[in-house]
Amino acid sequence: MATADLPTGVKIYYESHGEGQPLVFIPATGFSGEVWKSHQIPELSKSMRVIVFDPRGCGRSSRVTGVCTIDQMACDVAALLDHLQLLEHILDEEVDPEDGLGTEGWRHYAEAASEQWER
Repeated sequence: MATADLPTGVKIYYESHGEGQPLVFIPATGFSGEVWKSHQIPELSKSMRVIVFDPRGCGRSSRVTGVCTIDQMACDVAALLDHLQLLEHILDEEVDPEDGLGTEGWRHYAEAASEQWER
């Protein structure tokens, strides 16, 4: 539906479905936002604003060379939410917080990103 040129240096493809309290789905590493389309988006978008996106190097977002780090992807998420003026809800598909953007990791990177861009 839309793309955002982020201050992290990538263009991120994202979609917003429904209205209401926002809920952002973060796909597992290496997957696009398409993974949420068959079941979660149709049901949850009836009562919420559901946002899905393709992480850097995946789907319709910018291609990158080299390895994408969790740090980079976390900053991309913070920058996308900043672009959308949302720093609300996140569901991280990774089951191990050490591997994904788990709650503590997310807070750390969101704070760092906010400081970096000096709102």
